[in-house]
Amino acid sequence: MYRRQILNEWDKKIMEFLSLIKQNGNQITKKEIAARMSLTRPTLIKLVADIQAIFERMDGYQLLAANNDYRLAIAANQSIHSVFLDLLRYSRKYKILLELFEHESINSQIFCDTNNISVSTYYAELKELNQLLQEFNLVIRNNQLQGAEFQIRHFFVSLFFNCSTFAELEQLSSRYVPQRFIEDLDLLFRIRVNKRFIHEMGLYFYVLQQRHRNDCGQVPLLAEALFANTYDRSSQQHFLEALSRSRILDKMERILTNSGFAKDSVMQKNEQVLLVLFFMSHHFSSYDSLLFSRLQHLESVTGFSAVAIAGYFKKACHAEDSKNRQILYNLSKSVWRHLILKGAMDIEQDLVFYKYRQDLQVINEWDTFQQVVSGMQQQFPGFFYGDAADDPLIGDLGRMYLYFLGDQEATHKIGIYYVDNQLLAKQMTDFYRQELNKYSNISAQPWDEAYHYDLVVTNYESPELLENSDNIYLLNLSSPLENVKYILQMLKNNG
Repeated sequence: MYRRQILNEWDKKIMEFLSLIKQNGNQITKKEIAARMSLTRPTLIKLVADIQAIFERMDGYQLLAANNDYRLAIAANQSIHSVFLDLLRYSRKYKILLELFEHESINSQIFCDTNNISVSTYYAELKELNQLLQEFNLVIRNNQLQGAEFQIRHFFVSLFFNCSTFAELEQLSSRYVPQRFIEDLDLLFRIRVNKRFIHEMGLYFYVLQQRHRNDCGQVPLLAEALFANTYDRSSQQHFLEALSRSRILDKMERILTNSGFAKDSVMQKNEQVLLVLFFMSHHFSSYDSLLFSRLQHLESVTGFSAVAIAGYFKKACHAEDSKNRQILYNLSKSVWRHLILKGAMDIEQDLVFYKYRQDLQVINEWDTFQQVVSGMQQQFPGFFYGDAADDPLIGDLGRMYLYFLGDQEATHKIGIYYVDNQLLAKQMTDFYRQELNKYSNISAQPWDEAYHYDLVVTNYESPELLENSDNIYLLNLSSPLENVKYILQMLKNNG
Protein backbone atom coordinates (compact mmCIF):
# COMPACT_ATOMS: atom_id res chain seq x y z
CA MET A 1 0.00 0.00 0.00
CA TYR A 2 1.44 3.33 -1.05
CA ARG A 3 0.79 6.17 1.35
CA ARG A 4 -0.40 8.42 -1.46
CA GLN A 5 -3.31 6.03 -2.01
CA ILE A 6 -5.11 7.50 1.01
CA LEU A 7 -5.20 10.95 -0.62
CA ASN A 8 -8.11 12.40 -2.60
CA GLU A 9 -8.04 11.52 -6.30
CA TRP A 10 -6.62 14.80 -7.61
CA ASP A 11 -4.02 14.92 -4.85
CA LYS A 12 -2.91 11.40 -5.82
CA LYS A 13 -2.10 12.77 -9.26
CA ILE A 14 -0.05 15.56 -7.70
CA MET A 15 2.01 13.04 -5.72
CA GLU A 16 2.35 10.73 -8.72
CA PHE A 17 3.64 13.64 -10.81
CA LEU A 18 6.21 14.59 -8.13
CA SER A 19 7.29 10.98 -7.62
CA LEU A 20 7.84 10.42 -11.33
CA ILE A 21 9.86 13.58 -11.78
CA LYS A 22 11.95 12.71 -8.69
CA GLN A 23 12.62 9.22 -10.03
CA ASN A 24 13.67 10.80 -13.34
CA GLY A 25 16.37 12.94 -11.74
CA ASN A 26 14.16 16.00 -11.03
CA GLN A 27 13.62 16.70 -14.72
CA ILE A 28 11.22 15.18 -17.25
CA THR A 29 9.82 16.09 -20.64
CA LYS A 30 6.21 17.19 -20.91
CA LYS A 31 5.57 14.47 -23.46
CA GLU A 32 6.93 11.71 -21.21
CA ILE A 33 5.07 12.77 -18.06
CA ALA A 34 1.81 13.13 -19.99
CA ALA A 35 2.24 9.66 -21.50
CA ARG A 36 3.20 7.95 -18.25
CA MET A 37 0.28 9.49 -16.37
CA SER A 38 -2.19 9.30 -19.31
CA LEU A 39 -2.93 13.04 -19.10
CA THR A 40 -4.44 15.29 -21.71
CA ARG A 41 -2.71 18.61 -22.31
CA PRO A 42 -5.37 20.69 -20.45
CA THR A 43 -5.24 18.31 -17.46
CA LEU A 44 -1.44 18.47 -17.38
CA ILE A 45 -1.50 22.27 -17.46
CA LYS A 46 -4.00 22.39 -14.57
CA LEU A 47 -1.99 19.85 -12.57
CA VAL A 48 1.21 21.86 -12.94
CA ALA A 49 -0.59 25.08 -12.03
CA ASP A 50 -1.96 23.49 -8.84
CA ILE A 51 1.47 22.18 -7.86
CA GLN A 52 3.01 25.60 -8.41
CA ALA A 53 0.25 27.14 -6.26
CA ILE A 54 1.07 24.68 -3.47
CA PHE A 55 4.77 25.48 -3.77
CA GLU A 56 4.07 29.21 -3.45
CA ARG A 57 2.97 28.70 0.16
CA MET A 58 5.90 26.37 0.96
CA ASP A 59 9.54 27.37 1.36
CA GLY A 60 12.21 25.67 -0.71
CA TYR A 61 10.11 24.28 -3.59
CA GLN A 62 9.91 25.22 -7.25
CA LEU A 63 8.45 23.55 -10.33
CA LEU A 64 9.93 25.22 -13.38
CA ALA A 65 8.30 24.83 -16.81
CA ALA A 66 10.39 25.26 -19.97
CA ASN A 67 9.30 24.79 -23.58
CA ASN A 68 9.60 21.01 -23.56
CA ASP A 69 10.15 19.87 -19.99
CA TYR A 70 9.59 20.39 -16.28
CA ARG A 71 12.29 20.73 -13.65
CA LEU A 72 11.80 20.21 -9.92
CA ALA A 73 13.96 22.20 -7.51
CA ILE A 74 13.78 21.27 -3.81
CA ALA A 75 15.97 22.70 -1.06
CA ALA A 76 18.36 20.26 0.60
CA ASN A 77 16.41 20.38 3.87
CA GLN A 78 13.04 19.63 2.21
CA SER A 79 11.38 16.58 0.64
CA ILE A 80 8.16 15.73 -1.15
CA HIS A 81 6.98 14.12 2.11
CA SER A 82 6.12 17.66 3.24
CA VAL A 83 3.92 18.07 0.16
CA PHE A 84 2.19 14.79 1.02
CA LEU A 85 1.53 16.02 4.57
CA ASP A 86 0.12 19.27 3.21
CA LEU A 87 -2.33 17.36 0.98
CA LEU A 88 -3.17 14.90 3.76
CA ARG A 89 -5.22 17.59 5.56
CA TYR A 90 -7.85 17.33 2.82
CA SER A 91 -7.94 13.51 2.64
CA ARG A 92 -11.37 12.02 3.34
CA LYS A 93 -9.87 8.55 3.77
CA TYR A 94 -7.40 9.79 6.35
CA LYS A 95 -10.17 11.55 8.27
CA ILE A 96 -12.17 8.31 8.32
CA LEU A 97 -9.16 6.39 9.63
CA LEU A 98 -8.52 9.00 12.34
CA GLU A 99 -12.16 8.82 13.42
CA LEU A 100 -11.91 5.03 13.68
CA PHE A 101 -8.70 5.29 15.67
CA GLU A 102 -10.01 7.87 18.11
CA HIS A 103 -13.55 6.58 18.61
CA GLU A 104 -13.51 2.97 17.33
CA SER A 105 -16.71 3.55 15.32
CA ILE A 106 -18.14 6.27 13.08
CA ASN A 107 -21.54 7.91 13.06
CA SER A 108 -21.74 8.26 9.28
CA GLN A 109 -24.31 11.05 9.24
CA ILE A 110 -22.42 13.23 11.71
CA PHE A 111 -19.16 12.54 9.88
CA CYS A 112 -20.70 13.55 6.54
CA ASP A 113 -22.19 16.74 7.98
CA THR A 114 -18.95 17.70 9.74
CA ASN A 115 -16.82 17.14 6.64
CA ASN A 116 -19.36 18.52 4.16
CA ILE A 117 -19.59 15.38 2.03
CA SER A 118 -22.53 13.32 0.82
CA VAL A 119 -23.38 9.90 2.22
CA SER A 120 -22.71 8.37 -1.20
CA THR A 121 -19.22 9.93 -1.25
CA TYR A 122 -18.58 8.57 2.26
CA TYR A 123 -19.48 5.01 1.23
CA ALA A 124 -17.45 5.33 -1.96
CA GLU A 125 -14.43 6.24 0.18
CA LEU A 126 -15.13 3.28 2.48
CA LYS A 127 -15.19 0.95 -0.51
CA GLU A 128 -11.79 2.21 -1.70
CA LEU A 129 -10.37 2.04 1.83
CA ASN A 130 -11.46 -1.56 2.18
CA GLN A 131 -9.64 -2.45 -1.03
CA LEU A 132 -6.46 -1.00 0.49
CA LEU A 133 -7.02 -2.60 3.88
CA GLN A 134 -7.28 -6.08 2.38
CA GLU A 135 -3.47 -6.08 2.31
CA PHE A 136 -3.52 -5.88 6.13
CA ASN A 137 -6.29 -8.49 6.57
CA LEU A 138 -8.55 -5.69 7.83
CA VAL A 139 -11.99 -4.41 6.80
CA ILE A 140 -14.30 -1.55 7.76
CA ARG A 141 -17.69 -3.11 8.40
CA ASN A 142 -20.68 -1.59 10.21
CA ASN A 143 -18.62 1.60 10.53
CA GLN A 144 -15.94 -0.21 12.58
CA LEU A 145 -12.43 -1.40 11.74
CA GLN A 146 -12.44 -5.18 12.10
CA GLY A 147 -9.62 -7.70 12.13
CA ALA A 148 -6.97 -9.16 14.44
CA GLU A 149 -5.97 -6.70 17.17
CA PHE A 150 -2.24 -6.95 16.51
CA GLN A 151 -2.86 -6.28 12.82
CA ILE A 152 -4.93 -3.20 13.67
CA ARG A 153 -2.08 -1.88 15.82
CA HIS A 154 0.41 -2.68 13.05
CA PHE A 155 -1.69 -0.76 10.55
CA PHE A 156 -2.03 2.37 12.70
CA VAL A 157 1.68 2.37 13.61
CA SER A 158 2.51 2.15 9.88
CA LEU A 159 -0.05 4.82 9.02
CA PHE A 160 1.14 7.35 11.58
CA PHE A 161 4.82 6.65 10.92
CA ASN A 162 4.29 7.55 7.27
CA CYS A 163 1.86 10.41 7.91
CA SER A 164 3.72 12.38 10.60
CA THR A 165 6.51 14.92 10.62
CA PHE A 166 9.84 14.09 12.22
CA ALA A 167 9.04 16.59 14.98
CA GLU A 168 5.73 14.83 15.69
CA LEU A 169 7.45 11.45 15.89
CA GLU A 170 10.07 12.91 18.21
CA GLN A 171 7.36 14.34 20.47
CA LEU A 172 5.47 11.05 20.65
CA SER A 173 8.58 8.97 21.33
CA SER A 174 9.80 11.31 24.07
CA ARG A 175 6.35 11.09 25.68
CA TYR A 176 5.80 7.33 25.44
CA VAL A 177 9.33 5.87 25.47
CA PRO A 178 11.13 6.82 28.72
CA GLN A 179 14.90 7.14 28.63
CA ARG A 180 15.07 4.47 31.34
CA PHE A 181 13.30 2.06 28.97
CA ILE A 182 16.00 2.58 26.33
CA GLU A 183 18.79 2.23 28.91
CA ASP A 184 17.34 -0.99 30.35
CA LEU A 185 16.95 -2.52 26.89
CA ASP A 186 20.70 -2.14 26.54
CA LEU A 187 21.43 -3.29 30.09
CA LEU A 188 19.20 -6.40 30.18
CA PHE A 189 18.84 -7.36 26.51
CA ARG A 190 21.94 -5.71 24.99
CA ILE A 191 19.69 -3.90 22.51
CA ARG A 192 20.97 -0.62 21.12
CA VAL A 193 18.06 1.03 19.37
CA ASN A 194 18.21 3.47 16.47
CA LYS A 195 16.06 6.56 15.99
CA ARG A 196 13.58 4.86 13.66
CA PHE A 197 12.92 2.06 16.12
CA ILE A 198 12.38 4.56 18.95
CA HIS A 199 9.82 6.39 16.79
CA GLU A 200 8.02 3.13 15.97
CA MET A 201 8.15 2.13 19.64
CA GLY A 202 6.60 5.45 20.65
CA LEU A 203 3.82 4.96 18.11
CA TYR A 204 3.22 1.40 19.34
CA PHE A 205 2.72 2.55 22.95
CA TYR A 206 0.56 5.44 21.74
CA VAL A 207 -1.67 3.14 19.67
CA LEU A 208 -1.79 0.55 22.47
CA GLN A 209 -3.00 3.15 24.96
CA GLN A 210 -5.73 4.39 22.60
CA ARG A 211 -6.91 0.86 21.82
CA HIS A 212 -7.35 0.12 25.53
CA ARG A 213 -9.03 3.47 26.03
CA ASN A 214 -11.55 2.37 23.42
CA ASP A 215 -11.98 -0.97 25.26
CA CYS A 216 -10.88 -2.96 22.23
CA GLY A 217 -7.33 -3.97 23.05
CA GLN A 218 -7.76 -7.37 24.73
CA VAL A 219 -5.91 -10.16 22.91
CA PRO A 220 -6.00 -13.88 23.73
CA LEU A 221 -2.73 -15.78 23.73
CA LEU A 222 -3.64 -17.75 20.60
CA ALA A 223 -1.73 -18.11 17.36
CA GLU A 224 -4.76 -17.14 15.25
CA ALA A 225 -5.03 -13.89 17.21
CA LEU A 226 -1.34 -12.98 17.06
CA PHE A 227 0.07 -14.33 13.79
CA ALA A 228 -1.23 -12.91 10.51
CA ASN A 229 0.30 -15.82 8.58
CA THR A 230 -1.65 -19.07 9.02
CA TYR A 231 1.31 -21.32 8.20
CA ASP A 232 1.84 -24.10 10.79
CA ARG A 233 -0.43 -22.88 13.58
CA SER A 234 0.78 -25.69 15.82
CA SER A 235 4.39 -24.46 15.92
CA GLN A 236 3.17 -20.89 16.39
CA GLN A 237 1.09 -21.92 19.42
CA HIS A 238 3.96 -23.88 20.97
CA PHE A 239 6.24 -20.88 20.52
CA LEU A 240 3.73 -18.49 22.13
CA GLU A 241 3.17 -20.74 25.12
CA ALA A 242 6.91 -21.18 25.67
CA LEU A 243 7.47 -17.43 25.29
CA SER A 244 4.81 -16.68 27.92
CA ARG A 245 6.71 -18.89 30.43
CA SER A 246 10.21 -17.73 29.47
CA ARG A 247 12.70 -15.52 31.27
CA ILE A 248 12.35 -13.13 28.33
CA LEU A 249 9.03 -11.95 29.78
CA ASP A 250 10.53 -11.70 33.26
CA LYS A 251 13.14 -9.29 31.94
CA MET A 252 10.58 -7.41 29.85
CA GLU A 253 8.38 -6.98 32.94
CA ARG A 254 11.35 -5.64 34.88
CA ILE A 255 12.18 -3.15 32.12
CA LEU A 256 8.57 -1.95 31.98
CA THR A 257 8.30 -1.63 35.77
CA ASN A 258 11.56 0.31 36.03
CA SER A 259 10.35 2.63 33.26
CA GLY A 260 7.15 3.63 35.06
CA PHE A 261 4.66 1.38 33.23
CA ALA A 262 3.60 -0.40 36.44
CA LYS A 263 -0.05 0.72 36.20
CA ASP A 264 -0.26 0.57 32.43
CA SER A 265 -2.12 -2.03 30.37
CA VAL A 266 1.17 -3.19 28.82
CA MET A 267 1.95 -4.92 32.13
CA GLN A 268 -0.59 -7.65 31.31
CA LYS A 269 1.22 -10.88 30.38
CA ASN A 270 -0.49 -11.15 27.00
CA GLU A 271 0.48 -7.54 26.25
CA GLN A 272 4.10 -8.33 27.08
CA VAL A 273 3.98 -11.22 24.61
CA LEU A 274 2.66 -8.77 21.97
CA LEU A 275 5.48 -6.38 22.83
CA VAL A 276 8.06 -9.11 22.23
CA LEU A 277 6.35 -9.94 18.91
CA PHE A 278 6.64 -6.26 18.01
CA PHE A 279 10.37 -6.47 18.71
CA MET A 280 10.64 -9.65 16.64
CA SER A 281 8.91 -8.11 13.61
CA HIS A 282 10.83 -4.80 13.61
CA HIS A 283 14.50 -4.06 13.08
CA PHE A 284 16.67 -2.47 15.72
CA SER A 285 20.41 -1.93 15.36
CA SER A 286 21.71 -4.75 17.60
CA TYR A 287 21.95 -7.96 15.62
CA ASP A 288 24.07 -9.41 18.49
CA SER A 289 21.46 -8.65 21.17
CA LEU A 290 20.74 -11.07 23.99
CA LEU A 291 17.02 -10.92 23.13
CA PHE A 292 17.72 -12.09 19.59
CA SER A 293 19.81 -15.07 20.75
CA ARG A 294 17.21 -15.99 23.40
CA LEU A 295 14.43 -15.91 20.80
CA GLN A 296 16.49 -18.05 18.43
CA HIS A 297 16.99 -20.61 21.19
CA LEU A 298 13.28 -20.56 22.03
CA GLU A 299 12.22 -21.12 18.42
CA SER A 300 14.66 -24.03 18.14
CA VAL A 301 13.38 -25.89 21.21
CA THR A 302 9.72 -25.34 20.27
CA GLY A 303 10.08 -26.36 16.62
CA PHE A 304 8.98 -22.90 15.46
CA SER A 305 8.60 -23.03 11.67
CA ALA A 306 10.87 -20.02 11.14
CA VAL A 307 13.90 -22.23 11.87
CA ALA A 308 13.18 -24.59 8.97
CA ILE A 309 12.30 -21.75 6.58
CA ALA A 310 15.46 -19.75 7.29
CA GLY A 311 17.54 -22.94 7.29
CA TYR A 312 16.25 -23.94 3.85
CA PHE A 313 17.21 -20.54 2.41
CA LYS A 314 20.70 -20.67 3.93
CA LYS A 315 21.27 -24.16 2.56
CA ALA A 316 19.94 -23.23 -0.89
CA CYS A 317 22.34 -20.26 -0.94
CA HIS A 318 25.25 -22.43 0.26
CA ALA A 319 25.51 -20.04 3.20
CA GLU A 320 25.00 -22.43 6.13
CA ASP A 321 28.41 -21.58 7.54
CA SER A 322 28.22 -17.84 6.86
CA LYS A 323 30.05 -15.84 9.49
CA ASN A 324 28.10 -12.71 8.63
CA ARG A 325 25.84 -12.64 11.68
CA GLN A 326 24.15 -9.44 10.59
CA ILE A 327 22.87 -11.07 7.39
CA LEU A 328 21.63 -14.09 9.37
CA TYR A 329 19.92 -11.70 11.80
CA ASN A 330 18.16 -9.98 8.89
CA LEU A 331 17.10 -13.36 7.51
CA SER A 332 15.44 -14.32 10.79
CA LYS A 333 13.82 -10.89 11.07
CA SER A 334 12.37 -11.10 7.56
CA VAL A 335 10.94 -14.58 8.18
CA TRP A 336 9.53 -13.55 11.56
CA ARG A 337 7.91 -10.46 10.12
CA HIS A 338 6.28 -12.47 7.33
CA LEU A 339 4.87 -14.86 9.92
CA ILE A 340 3.68 -12.23 12.39
CA LEU A 341 2.51 -9.29 10.27
CA LYS A 342 0.82 -8.73 6.95
CA GLY A 343 0.75 -5.53 4.94
CA ALA A 344 3.07 -2.55 4.68
CA MET A 345 2.73 1.13 3.95
CA ASP A 346 5.43 2.36 1.59
CA ILE A 347 6.59 5.42 -0.26
CA GLU A 348 7.05 5.33 -4.03
CA GLN A 349 10.52 3.80 -4.23
CA ASP A 350 10.08 0.95 -6.68
CA LEU A 351 13.33 1.84 -8.45
CA VAL A 352 15.23 1.32 -5.19
CA PHE A 353 13.20 -1.60 -3.84
CA TYR A 354 13.46 -3.71 -6.99
CA LYS A 355 17.10 -2.88 -7.75
CA TYR A 356 18.14 -6.28 -6.40
CA ARG A 357 16.51 -7.85 -9.48
CA GLN A 358 18.73 -5.85 -11.81
CA ASP A 359 21.82 -6.64 -9.72
CA LEU A 360 21.07 -10.36 -9.81
CA GLN A 361 20.45 -10.27 -13.56
CA VAL A 362 23.76 -8.50 -14.17
CA ILE A 363 25.71 -11.25 -12.41
CA ASN A 364 23.67 -14.08 -14.01
CA GLU A 365 22.13 -15.12 -10.68
CA TRP A 366 18.52 -14.05 -11.22
CA ASP A 367 17.39 -17.44 -12.55
CA THR A 368 19.15 -19.26 -9.72
CA PHE A 369 17.54 -16.99 -7.13
CA GLN A 370 14.12 -17.59 -8.67
CA GLN A 371 14.75 -21.32 -8.39
CA VAL A 372 15.58 -20.87 -4.70
CA VAL A 373 12.32 -18.98 -4.11
CA SER A 374 10.36 -21.53 -6.14
CA GLY A 375 11.87 -24.29 -4.00
CA MET A 376 10.83 -22.48 -0.83
CA GLN A 377 7.31 -22.03 -2.17
CA GLN A 378 7.06 -25.76 -2.84
CA GLN A 379 8.63 -26.75 0.48
CA PHE A 380 6.56 -24.30 2.57
CA PRO A 381 3.45 -23.65 0.43
CA GLY A 382 1.30 -22.16 3.18
CA PHE A 383 4.01 -19.68 4.19
CA PHE A 384 3.69 -17.69 0.95
CA TYR A 385 0.55 -15.75 0.06
CA GLY A 386 1.02 -16.04 -3.69
CA ASP A 387 0.43 -12.34 -4.38
CA ALA A 388 1.98 -8.90 -3.84
CA ALA A 389 1.96 -9.51 -0.07
CA ASP A 390 5.03 -11.72 -0.65
CA ASP A 391 7.03 -8.88 -2.25
CA PRO A 392 8.62 -7.48 0.95
CA LEU A 393 9.86 -10.93 1.96
CA ILE A 394 11.11 -11.87 -1.52
CA GLY A 395 12.81 -8.48 -1.82
CA ASP A 396 14.63 -9.11 1.46
CA LEU A 397 15.62 -12.61 0.31
CA GLY A 398 16.94 -11.20 -2.96
CA ARG A 399 19.13 -8.66 -1.19
CA MET A 400 20.35 -11.32 1.25
CA TYR A 401 21.17 -13.60 -1.65
CA LEU A 402 23.38 -10.84 -3.05
CA TYR A 403 25.09 -10.44 0.32
CA PHE A 404 25.67 -14.19 0.64
CA LEU A 405 27.29 -14.12 -2.80
CA GLY A 406 29.46 -11.30 -1.54
CA ASP A 407 30.80 -13.62 1.16
CA GLN A 408 32.13 -15.84 -1.59
CA GLU A 409 35.15 -15.20 -3.79
CA ALA A 410 34.43 -12.90 -6.72
CA THR A 411 34.12 -14.71 -10.04
CA HIS A 412 35.39 -11.88 -12.25
CA LYS A 413 38.73 -10.15 -11.62
CA ILE A 414 39.10 -6.83 -13.43
CA GLY A 415 42.21 -4.73 -13.78
CA ILE A 416 41.86 -0.98 -14.43
CA TYR A 417 44.63 0.57 -16.53
CA TYR A 418 43.98 4.27 -17.01
CA VAL A 419 46.67 6.44 -18.58
CA ASP A 420 46.70 10.24 -18.12
CA ASN A 421 48.16 12.76 -15.72
CA GLN A 422 48.34 11.24 -12.25
CA LEU A 423 45.40 13.14 -10.75
CA LEU A 424 42.99 12.33 -13.57
CA ALA A 425 44.19 8.72 -13.77
CA LYS A 426 43.58 8.27 -10.04
CA GLN A 427 40.15 9.90 -10.27
CA MET A 428 39.00 7.67 -13.13
CA THR A 429 40.53 4.52 -11.64
CA ASP A 430 38.68 5.19 -8.37
CA PHE A 431 35.46 5.81 -10.30
CA TYR A 432 35.57 2.45 -12.09
CA ARG A 433 36.61 0.60 -8.93
CA GLN A 434 33.70 2.08 -7.01
CA GLU A 435 31.12 1.36 -9.72
CA LEU A 436 32.26 -2.18 -10.52
CA ASN A 437 32.84 -3.32 -6.94
CA LYS A 438 29.18 -2.67 -6.18
CA TYR A 439 28.58 -6.11 -7.66
CA SER A 440 29.35 -9.12 -5.50
CA ASN A 441 30.78 -11.20 -8.37
CA ILE A 442 33.35 -8.56 -9.38
CA SER A 443 36.70 -7.65 -7.89
CA ALA A 444 38.08 -4.54 -9.61
CA GLN A 445 41.48 -3.06 -8.78
CA PRO A 446 44.24 -0.99 -10.38
CA TRP A 447 46.08 -3.06 -12.99
CA ASP A 448 49.21 -4.80 -11.75
CA GLU A 449 51.47 -6.68 -14.17
CA ALA A 450 52.04 -9.39 -11.56
CA TYR A 451 48.38 -10.51 -11.63
CA HIS A 452 46.22 -12.26 -14.19
CA TYR A 453 42.82 -10.66 -14.90
CA ASP A 454 39.69 -11.93 -16.58
CA LEU A 455 39.20 -8.48 -18.05
CA VAL A 456 41.29 -5.33 -18.32
CA VAL A 457 39.53 -2.02 -18.87
CA THR A 458 41.74 0.70 -20.24
CA ASN A 459 41.88 3.90 -22.23
CA TYR A 460 45.23 2.86 -23.73
CA GLU A 461 45.69 -0.32 -25.74
CA SER A 462 49.05 -1.86 -25.07
CA PRO A 463 50.49 -5.29 -26.04
CA GLU A 464 51.72 -5.90 -22.49
CA LEU A 465 48.13 -5.91 -21.23
CA LEU A 466 47.20 -8.89 -23.38
CA GLU A 467 49.71 -11.07 -21.56
CA ASN A 468 47.89 -10.60 -18.25
CA SER A 469 44.25 -10.89 -19.25
CA ASP A 470 41.83 -12.89 -21.37
CA ASN A 471 39.93 -9.82 -22.59
CA ILE A 472 40.40 -6.09 -22.98
CA TYR A 473 37.71 -3.43 -23.00
CA LEU A 474 38.75 -0.11 -24.51
CA LEU A 475 37.01 2.71 -22.64
CA ASN A 476 34.91 5.34 -24.35
CA LEU A 477 36.28 8.47 -22.70
CA SER A 478 33.10 10.51 -23.17
CA SER A 479 30.71 8.07 -21.44
CA PRO A 480 32.02 6.60 -18.15
CA LEU A 481 28.60 5.31 -17.02
CA GLU A 482 27.98 3.74 -20.42
CA ASN A 483 31.34 2.00 -20.07
CA VAL A 484 30.21 0.45 -16.81
CA LYS A 485 26.99 -0.70 -18.45
CA TYR A 486 28.87 -2.36 -21.35
CA ILE A 487 31.41 -3.99 -19.03
CA LEU A 488 28.61 -5.55 -16.99
CA GLN A 489 26.95 -6.74 -20.17
CA MET A 490 30.21 -8.29 -21.37
CA LEU A 491 30.57 -10.22 -18.12
CA LYS A 492 26.98 -11.36 -18.29
CA ASN A 493 27.36 -12.58 -21.89
CA ASN A 494 30.59 -14.39 -21.08
CA GLY A 495 29.12 -16.02 -17.97
